[in-house]
Amino acid sequence: MAANGLTAKQQRALRAAPAPRRAAMRSGFLQQRSRRPQATTAPPRVRREAPREVLRGTPHHFDAFKPGGTGQALSFSVGPATAIKGSSYISLSHSTGSYYLLTFNAGGGAVVGTHNEHNGTSWQAATNLTIPSTGLSASGPSASSPDTFMPARGSLRIRNVTRAADVAGVVRVLRVSAGLTLTANQDTLVAYVRGHQRTRVYSGEELCTVHQWDQIPVAQDSYHAFVSPGTNVAEYETYTQDPGLSTLLVVFERSASATQDYELTFAMNAWARYNEIGPLSNAYVMPPSIPLALTNAARDAAEAVGSTGKKLAGSVADTFGGYLGAMLAQRSANAVARALPRAAPLLALTAG
Repeated sequence: MAANGLTAKQQRALRAAPAPRRAAMRSGFLQQRSRRPQATTAPPRVRREAPREVLRGTPHHFDAFKPGGTGQALSFSVGPATAIKGSSYISLSHSTGSYYLLTFNAGGGAVVGTHNEHNGTSWQAATNLTIPSTGLSASGPSASSPDTFMPARGSLRIRNVTRAADVAGVVRVLRVSAGLTLTANQDTLVAYVRGHQRTRVYSGEELCTVHQWDQIPVAQDSYHAFVSPGTNVAEYETYTQDPGLSTLLVVFERSASATQDYELTFAMNAWARYNEIGPLSNAYVMPPSIPLALTNAARDAAEAVGSTGKKLAGSVADTFGGYLGAMLAQRSANAVARALPRAAPLLALTAG
């Protein structure tokens, strides 16, 4: 395009035209140019950012203890919902029974788990685990309890709080993706946990530190469905038979030594919808969503927690870190030793 706004072809046409017609032709060419649609720049594409921990493939994507709102990025868009979150804990004293069985699944509603003791002869009555701060209750929907909800996260933490010198026993943890029948099936579940190749086993000094396990989605259609929250243990067991989130099974094996005291902390995040108009129903947001491939990467990372390979990798890293720290400390000591003779005159002058 020339400086006068005409193309090379238009300029040649003007030069070849008779002089009386050149002015009219130039005016026509310029009018055509003004009517020509101008090139536009497409708006920049907005890139949907996934949570940083998911991009790194870490297991914290499913951590229900994370502070703030649920922050749970879903694989599908589910529409507006209100984020709810809660946690609770119990103390478990392992003294007379031969072993304990604990089940945990945050998708059941008001009841999120059970634990009961086998005294060496028979199973005792089960105790239900609940999280009152979520608003889910046995009375059903209300201004503080949702009409429907979608469990997004569930996490369980276990720590042996017995005096370190007396810590003993074994804790076995298995994350189960299949449906389970819990009622009158405890012996089968205990044998299942003891014999499964994916069971994580902790003993000795390992029990003195906090260990956490997170639930992961096992069926995307069930996981992203809003359902009426269960209000009792029967509905909890119904959910574990066809779950959207995996179920955690924990077996506490007692040793012949002192009584073992455990602290169990459990948490859940969920998206909820309320029928009654109120602050909770008005606090809705649009839950974020990410590609399914990123969810799968976070799930695989969560599955690896507590595995033998993970423990070996951690031991190697700790050993290497210890050697590296000792080497750096020795280097620093040598540097100080070399610098002191040169600094002695200056130190004496300063002291004087």
